[in-house]
Amino acid sequence: GILAARGDSTWLDVDRLIEEIYDPNTPPSTARRFYLNIPDDTPDDCWVERKDWLECKGDEVIPDGADVFLGVDVALFRDNTAVAVVHRNEDENFVVQATAWDPRASGADVDVTAVMQHIRELADRYTVRECVYDPRFFDVPAKMLADEGIPMVELTQSSTFMVPACGFAYEQIRARRVRHDGDPMLEAHVLSAQMRHGESGWTLSKNKSKHVIDACIAMVMAMYRCGQPEPPTPEFFGAWV
Repeated sequence: GILAARGDSTWLDVDRLIEEIYDPNTPPSTARRFYLNIPDDTPDDCWVERKDWLECKGDEVIPDGADVFLGVDVALFRDNTAVAVVHRNEDENFVVQATAWDPRASGADVDVTAVMQHIRELADRYTVRECVYDPRFFDVPAKMLADEGIPMVELTQSSTFMVPACGFAYEQIRARRVRHDGDPMLEAHVLSAQMRHGESGWTLSKNKSKHVIDACIAMVMAMYRCGQPEPPTPEFFGAWV
């Protein structure tokens, strides 16, 4: 493709261009447009291509009782609050779904008790392995849910956690190892997120239109934790005497 696109520009370094295309910091839409001369309707700042997300659509559902990981992204004022559910099926694909609360639609701040009740209902329906949350705005509710037996895991949305989490989610979507039901809310949140580059790598932020991305952030958090290897089970060598 590069050879065809470059024409008689034989001075271009093809190996370098290939490296830049496969660089995780190069958005697919940028690679298509500027390296392969292929028009692309994906917004310039979107972290994934629209077609990649759409091709992950399927009819698979998370069965009752299944092991799941929850991701919670809470904002009390103006912004959305979202809870994502991620299940890794027998094919090693990540089945995802999400629920969001929009204060603009209700005209009032998000009711955190409604978010807590939703998490309780998910815990009743599935086997929650972890409920990952950022303690900002959700510290006290999370402690209350932990007291009820729900495994709450505090992880701040710092670059230390979010850089590998975003990269992991990006790779799974590109490889078509994500399954979603085509929920337009989740699609809007995913396709409104853009790469935000920093010294340690890239994370996600709102695009120029300021559309909400909270369900996407919650999904990324839960998917990353769901994709981590199981810790080794300690071997029992005998009782101390």
